[in-house]
Amino acid sequence: MKKKELNILINSFTYKKLPLLDLVRTSKNKIDKKIKIFLGNNKSFPYNSFFKKNFINLPLCIDKNRYQILKILKKLKIKFVIPTSDLELIFWSKYKIFFKSNGIIVFISQLSSIKMCLDKLSFHKYCKAKNIPDIKILTPGDCKKKKIKLVVKERFSHEKNKLIVNEDYSYIKKYLHKYKNPIIQKFIPGDEISVDAFLDEKSRVVGLFIRKRELVVDGESQVTSIFRNKKLESSFTKYIESLKLVGMVMLQAKIYKNKSYIIECNPRVGGASTLSIQNGLDVFFWQMKKTINEKFIYRFKKGKRNRLFRFPVDFYLK
Repeated sequence: MKKKELNILINSFTYKKLPLLDLVRTSKNKIDKKIKIFLGNNKSFPYNSFFKKNFINLPLCIDKNRYQILKILKKLKIKFVIPTSDLELIFWSKYKIFFKSNGIIVFISQLSSIKMCLDKLSFHKYCKAKNIPDIKILTPGDCKKKKIKLVVKERFSHEKNKLIVNEDYSYIKKYLHKYKNPIIQKFIPGDEISVDAFLDEKSRVVGLFIRKRELVVDGESQVTSIFRNKKLESSFTKYIESLKLVGMVMLQAKIYKNKSYIIECNPRVGGASTLSIQNGLDVFFWQMKKTINEKFIYRFKKGKRNRLFRFPVDFYLK
């Protein structure tokens, strides 16, 4: 009997996700070295040729393209899909059951949880209702009265716009017109942290790491280190489980005067989440193995790789 192929798609792939590709490759090799990894993006880049036959121009992840996308995935015998961009999460979540009925497993949470996490206003309302400590969203009137330092960002995660950080209202009001849906919050000083967690199919945290974001460039950690704090780990476990997510989750927060303030929740793998994966949060292996064998038991064992420096790497083609 011919063995069924279990190929993988990492979608919205760019050169910045090379470390992620390496980790997925390590994970699949523990199952079967013959599994192929395909890299998808609806855009063409000069470096696509470096990946030769493994790069595919997948159509834009929108409703009308779902059958065309399915046809491509089935042709390449792809079993697992790993979404990596906020722009595609709603699509994959919306059609998770559709793809599953065709034998394709998408590593994504349910649609209601995805929508809430991608909408900062909805996420704030949820946190307020559940007594989860986040950062209050302010009105222009609040800002004028209090004369405080502020942060401005887009309401929806897929709308990319540069943040305004630690400025007063007289400054930010000049630039609010450049935002599609501006969100204004009080600036909280202190340490910025990320929380990487993996949740099982019942939304229970299997493993969790807290990272200090020591150097942040364009919203991503260039230098980050894992630290232990049992009280914070317990609190973040409770907060994350309440969101009813599954798989990999990355929470961002601030720690100021021994209090935590949640900034946002990304229901996907983060750029520097690779440190947590290297350190024992074996998310891709776990998800693939659980799909192949329902009796598989998750085993979280913490490693010793506690700090990450991210550097550019050169590649040469003949």
